[in-house]
Amino acid sequence: TKMPTKYPTYYPTKYPTERPTKYPTKFPTKYPTHLTPYHGHHDNFKLFEHMGCRTSDGKKGSKYTGEFDIFKNVSRDTCKIKCLGLEHLCFGYEYSSRRKRCEVWKVHIDSTKLEYVGSLDCYIKNYVSNSRMATIMY
Repeated sequence: TKMPTKYPTYYPTKYPTERPTKYPTKFPTKYPTHLTPYHGHHDNFKLFEHMGCRTSDGKKGSKYTGEFDIFKNVSRDTCKIKCLGLEHLCFGYEYSSRRKRCEVWKVHIDSTKLEYVGSLDCYIKNYVSNSRMATIMY
């Protein structure tokens, strides 16, 4: 179906839509709607290019200890959507464009402990620098 449709969508829709519709959806929907890049709320990520995400003790983290979830063969946008879907449980994500590998981090990522890794990018959610935090606190 081309977007937007010529006529309004009837409620509730049988299946979730891929993009925002011309008219708002009544709540609750019959089926869950999927988070898409068009949902801009809580979409504040700071990119640390060519850096691997690290824990507060400077370690790489592990999927086995629950510090992050791994998704393979996904796009960067899909990785971001996976993080946003966890809402406050996601602290950011690490993405390898070469391997199309995504780590969605469920623990604090320490921006001062990041490690240079040429093929990785670390995105920290709702990032506030230490100098800005000091300004906010005064």
